[in-house]
Amino acid sequence: MKWIQWALIGLLFGLSSSYIIMSLNVFFEGGSKSGRELLVQAILGAGLGICIGLVGQILTTNLPLKISYSIHYICINILVFLFGTVGEWFEPTWRSIFSLLATIAITYVIISIMLTILMKKQVDEINHLLKERDSYD
Repeated sequence: MKWIQWALIGLLFGLSSSYIIMSLNVFFEGGSKSGRELLVQAILGAGLGICIGLVGQILTTNLPLKISYSIHYICINILVFLFGTVGEWFEPTWRSIFSLLATIAITYVIISIMLTILMKKQVDEINHLLKERDSYD
């Protein structure tokens, strides 16, 4: 059941991301996209989102956090590169590949900081509840 949930969350993320990217693309480059082009991009975005959601399951394993993050990072890079190549989201040059790797790394750092703050808040709340419970005993 968790696999389906992760896949659906990934699907929603992929569809919304592809919509934003396509909208920005049309806005900044001008012109328009055909219905067929938009459908292909939506399918690629949905597929990428589902794959990312499923790969996210690695983060729920009992592997050490650094190892699971490393595996997840490598898989996400491979997926984005494959889907991006098919969808022509970038030109396969060393510069664009480096830019892709850097963008994903920066995203990881930002998300890690946010997760750390949230986990610290949860730990503080649990510690507070435990102290209150101990004071009643």
